[in-house]
Amino acid sequence: MGLHRFLNNEVAAGDEADTDKREKEYTSVTRVIDDALNDAAKKHEDFGDAEDSDPTKFVLDGQTLCLPNCDAGHPLMSRIESLRMFLEQALGDSNFFKVYRLMDDVTDDGDAISKVEALLPSSQHHYIPVISQLIVCEEYFNSTN
Repeated sequence: MGLHRFLNNEVAAGDEADTDKREKEYTSVTRVIDDALNDAAKKHEDFGDAEDSDPTKFVLDGQTLCLPNCDAGHPLMSRIESLRMFLEQALGDSNFFKVYRLMDDVTDDGDAISKVEALLPSSQHHYIPVISQLIVCEEYFNSTN
């Protein structure tokens, strides 16, 4: 019955020791919540990445890819479409579509990358991670909209 009365705020005013104990517990809970929120707000280094790394930038050969007619201020869908057009131009439409389908096939046996490498000339292999970035961004965009 005591817990029920406490939860329904029916507890009669107790002595000063009960009030002090309650105040300390309340203060303790408040402090724990504040500490958790402050810890979440602190920046934590993840996997030793550089401080200025930005997951919204597309990267080719370790350098930020500058897409034509598009910059970081444009909406994500515009940047995705610009990246798609860049890859179509770099690989050729036919190769891009074949590679994209292979890499996007979730039922693949896990050997998609070796199939893609066999399909593309070695001079175009450095585009494979960029195609992966495109697929991930499209999946993210489609899942949030």
